[in-house]
Amino acid sequence: MKTNYYERFYALLISVFFLLTAALSAQTDITFHVNDLLAGPADANWMFEIDDAPNAWTHDGSFYTPGADPQYSNYAYRNFTEGGTTSSVCTEENTATFLNTNGITLRLHSFALKAFRHTNTVDANADWAIWGQAGDERIYADGIGEVYLDGVLKLTVVNCRLSVTTPYPTAAQYNAILGIPDLITHDVGAGTAVIGSGWGVIDAAHSDAGLVAELDPNGTGQLKYELSTISAVIQDLYGLFDFDIKIKPTSFQEILGFNIVAPPGAMLEGIEATTVDIPGSDVSFNFTAATNGDGNMNTVLANQIKTAPGGVKPNGIDIIANQLYWQLGTTLKTFTVDVTFDISEIPGITSPTDLRILKRNNSAATWAIWDAITLVDPTHIRADGLTSFSEFAIASVGNNALPVELIGFTAETSGDEVILNWQTATEVNNYGFSVERTSVCSSEWETIGFIVGHGNSNSPKEYSFIDASTPPGKGSVSYRLKQIDNDGKFTYSEVAEVTFNMQPSTFELFQNYPNPFNPNSVISWQLPVSGYVSLKVYDILGNEVATLVNDELEAGYYNITLNANQPQLASGVYVYQLRAGSFVQTKKMILLQ
Repeated sequence: MKTNYYERFYALLISVFFLLTAALSAQTDITFHVNDLLAGPADANWMFEIDDAPNAWTHDGSFYTPGADPQYSNYAYRNFTEGGTTSSVCTEENTATFLNTNGITLRLHSFALKAFRHTNTVDANADWAIWGQAGDERIYADGIGEVYLDGVLKLTVVNCRLSVTTPYPTAAQYNAILGIPDLITHDVGAGTAVIGSGWGVIDAAHSDAGLVAELDPNGTGQLKYELSTISAVIQDLYGLFDFDIKIKPTSFQEILGFNIVAPPGAMLEGIEATTVDIPGSDVSFNFTAATNGDGNMNTVLANQIKTAPGGVKPNGIDIIANQLYWQLGTTLKTFTVDVTFDISEIPGITSPTDLRILKRNNSAATWAIWDAITLVDPTHIRADGLTSFSEFAIASVGNNALPVELIGFTAETSGDEVILNWQTATEVNNYGFSVERTSVCSSEWETIGFIVGHGNSNSPKEYSFIDASTPPGKGSVSYRLKQIDNDGKFTYSEVAEVTFNMQPSTFELFQNYPNPFNPNSVISWQLPVSGYVSLKVYDILGNEVATLVNDELEAGYYNITLNANQPQLASGVYVYQLRAGSFVQTKKMILLQ
């Protein structure tokens, strides 16, 4: 048998092969289920009061105004961290660094409440204090996340934030919590699921370089979190939370900073003007009045989010800057403040007097113009007299030359092709658009085309691009635009995705990529029918060195990552072979250690 393999491999050796030069940059994600993350103490910002007619009248009959007796009130948790019973288990991993989920654990600790605001979780534009709709939004920050493999640290993420939206309970839910049927008759909130998201900065010095390369293909130095299935918790002094959390790459950065408005424990009533700077987020606060939040909470937070804010333009607004926007928050109870934004990172401003500041409750709400503004100088604009915090963006009236404003980007399939369409409302200094693609078989972004821009334009422009060379093993294919200015600066669009649901009509084994590789390479194949499939790797002498697949598979598109370090393979030429029924196909790959 080895002679047959040798002859076959010798023929392959003398055949012509193409070297793929794309570097490994695998986008990946890791999902954990966390048990018993410790929350507490519940002595921070006031949430709501148990105060309802006719059976629970404790103050004025309203859930939404605090009474003098704190025993009837609920308060937000001050901290989130690991406790004595906290544990985690990895439920899914899509990486080349890890072989499987065994032995992978997550630690989350040292999160502190930095911002709190009441919100309407049903109608983002409405007042929060409405029966059946009340809730709050919180930001816990300054946390640390750590991923371990069999007790060995593989990833450290610092300056983490967890943002949580908490709908308050219904009457039935709260009566069940208290164990008193029919105590309250009205719903405090909608009682729907708690939702969350997060962010963090990669500590490369305390992380595995290979895993960092996979989780940060865009070079942002940051990661994002998706939280789901967050458990409901009885609002006691301390609580334990269970939830799922996914760690994944991000295509843009956040610059998060926070500071205290006064020394710890200090009361702010009657203060003179106090200035708080958060330089990294390009925001400065000048408080003219403030009162502490419950528990003497007095932190102010600024998060500069370096991507397009989205949303519909208010009447009279022509352009919304798409480079960045801000999320501001605080744990103060009340305040009056002037906020100055540094807008020097927004290029193309030719008429600063046409600039405006927009404000909205959150990304689900509509933008509104904040009328009380002062243009401090050409690179600084101030919102005066704010008494609440939320999201803020820079916009313009008239023909102010803010940068390229992308107002639509879509992707649609047409047979084996994908048609991309996008439109700009305005363009300034626009050199053009690089079209980038990635697929289920390759989480690496590749440039597949370029469309020249219109330079400067105050009227809508439409663009189109046809991808006639969709990747093998299509499945889901994602696209994004890299808008490039004439001076080389660039920004990325949101991602548009299409899914090819068609079943393959033929068997096919595709060339691995990258090739040559070190240490990881992706092998893809397609199956028109279900059946037993084996995928094996052989050295040049015909010795089997790895079995990648040996199982029954359904018809469809597949891919798997070969890690040359597991098993340990030496540099050289290898062959991988797919067997599915009577179908056999072999291809060559080169490992360069």
